[in-house]
Amino acid sequence: MGYIVFFFKQKTAYEIKECDWSSDVCSSDLIQAFEGLYQLNRTDTETPIELSKAYMRKSDYPKALEWAETALRVSGQSGTAYYNRGEVYYNAADECSLGREGGVSIFADKLVFNMAYEDYIASFNRGYRQAKKKADFLEKNLIPTKGDWFLQEPGTRVFS
Repeated sequence: MGYIVFFFKQKTAYEIKECDWSSDVCSSDLIQAFEGLYQLNRTDTETPIELSKAYMRKSDYPKALEWAETALRVSGQSGTAYYNRGEVYYNAADECSLGREGGVSIFADKLVFNMAYEDYIASFNRGYRQAKKKADFLEKNLIPTKGDWFLQEPGTRVFS
């Protein structure tokens, strides 16, 4: 695969990718650079994944999911794209859980972890072997159990 050099404000996409991720300026520059790259080649599967990761780092999970869905569509549902979407679900649920007192996962979080689990399994089944470790961890620790389902009050709305 060849390298594409994309100049943005006197920086290449590589230079932007290597800068300090805690910097809002860097992540904004990175997002703009990769969105420009995607406009040049809408069949590239790596660019939507990189955009999804950049939005995850900013905790903008709706945009991260949008780009993860684009990666799935463009890639023909590759294992890497499923893994990336699983990461979006996992990180969103994890951030919600950690934001609660005691870092406890509630039932709604577990449902999102289950969505991540399903994507990790799909990723593994499409040849992305490192997804198995994440799927196994979720299965043992964070996806809803039969007891979780049983303890829900009838008519309880999980999501508002």
